[in-house]
Amino acid sequence: MQLLAAALKRSDRFSTSHDEWTSSKNHRFMALTLHDHNRKVINLGMIRIKGSFKAEAANEMLESKLREFGMDMKTHIVSSTTDGASVMIKAGCISGIGHQVCHSHGIH
Repeated sequence: MQLLAAALKRSDRFSTSHDEWTSSKNHRFMALTLHDHNRKVINLGMIRIKGSFKAEAANEMLESKLREFGMDMKTHIVSSTTDGASVMIKAGCISGIGHQVCHSHGIH
């Protein structure tokens, strides 16, 4: 996390990629990854999803996870990339930052 601390000190901004995933035991998670302007990837980990998962909840989980690392979505995040699930598309639309649906998921 030294890379992240140094980037935050420089006031760098990031993009995120996040995706919902369900384990073989039917436990749901959202994986969160940061991408910087030098193409460095920083894995911020998995967020456990319990109960219903609406777009508003997805954004709240994302913001909460970012706060754990001293980050704020409006200050530190430029855009996000997600899969084409309707909940993720809506989350991207209401997030207040740029949003791109993953082209690979669209081809799949």
